[in-house]
Amino acid sequence: MNKQEVFDTVVNHLRQQRCKAVSSEGSRCAYRGDGRTKCAVGAVIPDDEYGEWMEGQGVVNVLEDPRAAALRERLTGNVEMLTQLQAVHDFHMIEEWERDFQNIASWHGLTYTPGQQS
Repeated sequence: MNKQEVFDTVVNHLRQQRCKAVSSEGSRCAYRGDGRTKCAVGAVIPDDEYGEWMEGQGVVNVLEDPRAAALRERLTGNVEMLTQLQAVHDFHMIEEWERDFQNIASWHGLTYTPGQQS
C-alpha cells in the first residue's frame, strides 16, 4: 500500500467506527478491541495476520517482530505516519481527530478530504 492508501484506509475506518478500540478491561487501546473494533493501525492489519502478541506494543515494535514479516513488507515507508495515526487514536479525543488527520496529511504531503460532520 502506498502512503495515501494507508492514510485513507485508516481515516475512513476511524470515521466509520467513531470510537476508540479498547481492551476488554477498557483500560488501554487495542489493535482489536471489544465489539470487533480496531485501532488506527489495526485497520491495516488483516485478521489472518493479527496476533494477540501485538497488544500492548507500539506499531514500531510490532513491525520489528519476525511474526509480522508480511505486514512489515506491505507497510514499509509508512511507519512514521502510522505512529502518528496510532497516537491520534490512543491519546486524542474523537472530536479532535479531523484536525489531526488534516495535520498528518499536510505533514506527509497527502490529500486530506474532510469527513462529513454529524
